Amino acid sequence: MEKFIITGFVSAFHLKEIKARQKVFKNRYASCFIVTVKGRIKFTCNSRTLFSDQSRCVFLPMGIDYTNECVCDAESYVFNFYTSEKYLHALELSPVSTHLAAACYENICKNASGSPQENMLVLSELYALAHRLFEKESVLSVHEKIVRSAQNFMLENYSKNSLCARDIADNCFISEIYLRKIFQKHLGTTPFKLLTEIRMKKARELAMEKIPVKLIARAVGYADVYQFSRAYKKYHGHNPSEAVMC
Repeated sequence: MEKFIITGFVSAFHLKEIKARQKVFKNRYASCFIVTVKGRIKFTCNSRTLFSDQSRCVFLPMGIDYTNECVCDAESYVFNFYTSEKYLHALELSPVSTHLAAACYENICKNASGSPQENMLVLSELYALAHRLFEKESVLSVHEKIVRSAQNFMLENYSKNSLCARDIADNCFISEIYLRKIFQKHLGTTPFKLLTEIRMKKARELAMEKIPVKLIARAVGYADVYQFSRAYKKYHGHNPSEAVMC
């Protein structure tokens, strides 16, 4: 699940089911995490059998057909969402505590009103939940995938002088605050500092080719040459016009 990216929240439910209840679903309308905090539910998908209980959770991808059978009275939290990639198979995932599942559900319900800021908070909650659920499924953590996605986005867009942390966070489908926390934890820096580093390294390459400073500034995302020169000197210790001699 290296490219597991959530692109939109759909709904969240707190369900209670009774033993022996069975349902058949066709062409599931969205992907979902099912976190069962009491009892056990059996899922049959493409001849595969999976269980959701207190020792494991389940990921069901959008579009699959499956049968849901309550093995014994169960209580579950269901989180529905869209992803950037299409997945073909259901998966058993790591367990999470009842407290964590309930807190995630409550925070999502509290912020699921549709405003851009609240949508970002909802996606942040889903990513935090996904990070716990995929602990044993993927070599890369969800946080590491977000960092890689953000880095790639910066490398592709560093020349835009309007590029900011909010743009990077939006591209990763998370809040700006959450992006900063992830960067601090995994890289020990901020999105702004990493973007500056990318720009300054590219600027030095251009300066070594004797390209005029004004053109270099524009090429690495600076509208103001003076601001660029100050940033360059602070990072490299010399002016961009002196790069060839250093």
